[in-house]
Amino acid sequence: MRTLGRQARLGRRTVLAALMVLHAHAAVAEAAGQGDAKPVAKAPRNDDGKPAAKATSGASTATINTAAGKPAAVEPAAAGKPAAVEPAAAGKPAAAEPAAEELAAARQLFIDGMALEKAGDYSAALKKFETVAQVRMTPSVRYHLALCHEQLGHLVDALNGFELAAEEARAAGDKFRDVAENAPPRADALRMRVGRVRVVVKGTLRTSVILIDGKKLSPALVGTAIPLDPGEHVIEARRDGALVEAKKISVEAGGRREVELTVNDPLVTPTPLPTASGTAAPPLPSETPSRIPAYATAAAGAATLIGAGVFWGLREATIATIRETCSGGDLGCDPDIQPTEDLGRAYTTASGVLFGVGLAGLGAGAALWFVLAPPDAAAAGDVEVGVVPTLGGAQLVGRF
Repeated sequence: MRTLGRQARLGRRTVLAALMVLHAHAAVAEAAGQGDAKPVAKAPRNDDGKPAAKATSGASTATINTAAGKPAAVEPAAAGKPAAVEPAAAGKPAAAEPAAEELAAARQLFIDGMALEKAGDYSAALKKFETVAQVRMTPSVRYHLALCHEQLGHLVDALNGFELAAEEARAAGDKFRDVAENAPPRADALRMRVGRVRVVVKGTLRTSVILIDGKKLSPALVGTAIPLDPGEHVIEARRDGALVEAKKISVEAGGRREVELTVNDPLVTPTPLPTASGTAAPPLPSETPSRIPAYATAAAGAATLIGAGVFWGLREATIATIRETCSGGDLGCDPDIQPTEDLGRAYTTASGVLFGVGLAGLGAGAALWFVLAPPDAAAAGDVEVGVVPTLGGAQLVGRF
């Protein structure tokens, strides 16, 4: 009888050990995409066979399935379906598929982590699961990461982990039904235990940064309730690395605190960029003005005066023709030459207009010549210039 009892106890231990190894093997095998078995979700039960409580608000841990006073591990999906890979961040390429050797190593690490978790060594188990997550993240791996964080008192990390695990499990479907069912009650219980602190800045925040336990707080979250683990925390403001103000506070489980920091940042004025020698860069030298506009304007004026001279010559030729035709002055002119007389008047008007425009162009060109003169040439001495009308047009004269 004694031998039979020993054999029975040995058989039970062997079965329990085999089940635990198969359970861990299935959790990592799902990430490697082995087999074709469909996951089966089972409602968690206590040792007496009764359904376990979903969550207990306010308790030290949100127990889902109790066995020897420890929360039970969520049963991961059975091996056979590839696990849902965490989606790549927007705008970034997805990570490369891990090699078979990497998945085999991750499988063994997950088995080791499950054993450490069962033994209550959550710190060592957390390191194992974090390494597995670097190879491939699944809702089951994220769930056990959150479970270790919860047991170590990292309530904010645990809350975020359970929420993400539940969201990813729901998106993956029946493969992670256990995670989808068990993660939300734990997240709900943690929300009741996490403390919250609202940082209020009195004054003007421009260049200073707000730090909570050495971690930078986004300026957009100043004045917003920030979730924190229960315990001691340091809230500080720093400007260019120098401490402006710091306050040490204690946050109770589920408590609410408000911390006020006085910050008066000065206005920031831009300074000139230094050169290699350390002094401010000198202003760029101004370019020497070009006299091309002056030359172009004067040339246009001269061309217009030439046109005025052409029309003046046509006018004189027309007048000579009329004089040859007419006898006895204007009264002796043949009425048939009236168009010639009108043409002569048009030549007179055109030559007068072009003469005026030409003179104006020459004058403008002369003015631009002085305005666009280089500084050294302008200071060399007095220069006089002028336009003198002549019988054939105009002449540009000056003293240089």
